[in-house]
Amino acid sequence: SDQFLQITRAEQTAEQNFYEFDLLNTIESSIDSLAQQAKAKSITLIFSDEEPIWLLGNAELIERAITNLLSNAIKYSPEDTSVTIATTSAEHETIIAISDQGYGITADELPYIFKRFHRQRQTEISGEKGAGLGLNFVQVVVSKHKGKIEVDSEPDTGTTFTLSFPLSESNPS
Repeated sequence: SDQFLQITRAEQTAEQNFYEFDLLNTIESSIDSLAQQAKAKSITLIFSDEEPIWLLGNAELIERAITNLLSNAIKYSPEDTSVTIATTSAEHETIIAISDQGYGITADELPYIFKRFHRQRQTEISGEKGAGLGLNFVQVVVSKHKGKIEVDSEPDTGTTFTLSFPLSESNPS
């Protein structure tokens, strides 16, 4: 499947091919690509961009990872809710938090969501299609960039995925 190819490609991306890119542009491209999907469910995508944030890595992979997370957020949220993307930069890292007001993930499912074939029971019930590879791809991309990913979820309240990446040397300190 296409997602398998994406994961394989992500796993094979070599660090010597990394380059500096502005994370904010990448997030904006991701938001633009999902504008229609969000609008169809009256979901508002909220992102207030600040100064450029320079990362060393592969912009295409990071964009696809963010798109996967945003797309899930839209898919698993009720209509007329919002999805917020917030970036903050600390001393040596930048943090991206993607929060929805969706159905949430139960505590017993949380440990398994990054496994390659795991799909939430809720997904099976609601009939959403997807091979359960999306989050595994995100995790591969994050670790390729020496980052971390955390998830915090409350059923029927929402889910927040937090990604943190080391900053490139080019950022003004």
